[in-house]
Amino acid sequence: MRLRAKVRQRSLGDLWLFMQAYCLLLLIRLGLWLVPFERLHRWVEWFSQFSMTQQPPLRHANPNVVKQVVWAVDASARRMVKPVKCLARALTVKALLGQHNCPADLKIGVAKNQQAQLEAHAWIEVEGQVVIGHLPDLQRFKPLPTLPQG
Repeated sequence: MRLRAKVRQRSLGDLWLFMQAYCLLLLIRLGLWLVPFERLHRWVEWFSQFSMTQQPPLRHANPNVVKQVVWAVDASARRMVKPVKCLARALTVKALLGQHNCPADLKIGVAKNQQAQLEAHAWIEVEGQVVIGHLPDLQRFKPLPTLPQG
């Protein structure tokens, strides 16, 4: 389907979320190159506190919001010049879900591949369910300790 036709099928809210995701994904990718991860993670936590709504944090995530945020990040990542790694996607989803008052957990795991080389993978869980970064063999990645908030 042509891009123009796809754009017509989306609401203005969807397009605004797409633009936010695209810009944030660019910034996070740049941040992964330029600043220590601990500082970038603190920035993502800080950014996610600026709520798009005036409501207190939700106890349960709104599945529609989660779906829209994941769509926006995936759609943005597909339009980047170079492939987007899992960590940049996960951090972007975490930041945007935080802005929509949806609690989300960043998980970073490590595993050894068949050549005994260390591999890492990042994903986001909402209420114990993987929303971005799912792999068929995700269970082989041992999660690292949770990073401190803020």
